[in-house]
Amino acid sequence: MTGQKPETDNISSNALLGSVVKNHEGERLGRVEELLVNPTDGLVISFIMVTRDDEGSERRIAVPWDMVDVKSNGEINLGIRNEFLQRIPEYGGEP
Repeated sequence: MTGQKPETDNISSNALLGSVVKNHEGERLGRVEELLVNPTDGLVISFIMVTRDDEGSERRIAVPWDMVDVKSNGEINLGIRNEFLQRIPEYGGEP
């Protein structure tokens, strides 16, 4: 297998932080600000996404990790429309 990269399902957290999140139509929804990890097993359970509300103010919302599709190139897709994001309550944790 000389000259070929090994396949991997892992992606660096550094590659995810700051990444743009888009929906399946290619519409920009926000960016990844922070990953939330389960302290027991070390798995990512959700991420904090910074998005903008209808007035243009920044909002931070928690998105369950199992709702996203992460490509090997770090592209993150979320299967919801921007209008739905406006109804998700803002995340109240520390930035």
